[in-house]
Amino acid sequence: MIHFSPMTSSRNPLSATLPLLEESFRWYGPADPVPLSYIRQAGATSVYTSLHHIPYGEVWPREEIRARLNALAAAGLAWRAVESVPVHEDIRTGGGRCHEYLANYAQTLRNLGAEGVRTVIYNFMPVLDWVRTDFEYPLADGSTCLHFDPVMFAAFEIHALKRAGAEDDYTAEQIHQAAEFWGGLDEPARAEFIRNRIEMLPGCASGFTLEKIRAMLDQYRDIDRAGLKANLRQFLEAVIPAAEQAGVVLAVHPDDPPRSILGLPRIVSCADDLA
Repeated sequence: MIHFSPMTSSRNPLSATLPLLEESFRWYGPADPVPLSYIRQAGATSVYTSLHHIPYGEVWPREEIRARLNALAAAGLAWRAVESVPVHEDIRTGGGRCHEYLANYAQTLRNLGAEGVRTVIYNFMPVLDWVRTDFEYPLADGSTCLHFDPVMFAAFEIHALKRAGAEDDYTAEQIHQAAEFWGGLDEPARAEFIRNRIEMLPGCASGFTLEKIRAMLDQYRDIDRAGLKANLRQFLEAVIPAAEQAGVVLAVHPDDPPRSILGLPRIVSCADDLA
């Protein structure tokens, strides 16, 4: 990943200390099977990482941020950008403990800025983060990549989750292929397919069930694109003053894939959304 640092401006004078272009690598923390020494060997000089062990919505203490910075520095790497500071679901829905979590998010930005971490990525994708149907899809040259197959996801939505209205999100050919795929599976194979799909839904804890996913989707029963945009506006109005005060730049992660998933509204899918 290439990290582009912001150009120097009166709104972000601290950016003058950063290089304009730097090679960075995504690192998932101490539990990541990729060691920091490999990242350094690959040529990266910094990482995108997050404090995954802190529950969503809680303030990131400066001591925890400093400990991660020190661990990275010991490996010859900088922590240039946070990927990401998660947005609690109550903020996206505008309910529950929304205002408490907004205050916590703002304080986390202040703490990061005070420790010198000044690029923060976030996403506003409801319930789910980016979605794939295969983490090791084989390519012609023998390498593998992440992959999203709408037919496989249609089989999950229509036949396993049985979400009302799911057929409206797919073409007739995709629906037909999904039905053929599902019809060719016996019961053990269907259970394995469902388990694999659930485990590939970022943000869903291990052991998630179809029932819990349905309950999470139900939170958005009365929230459409306009409602989600209003909640995003509330989020930005609450945290941007703290970000500016701390010299932190916020970057929103685009919807991935850029389409409705599980019937949920998506509001960062195209240029018009960003505008």
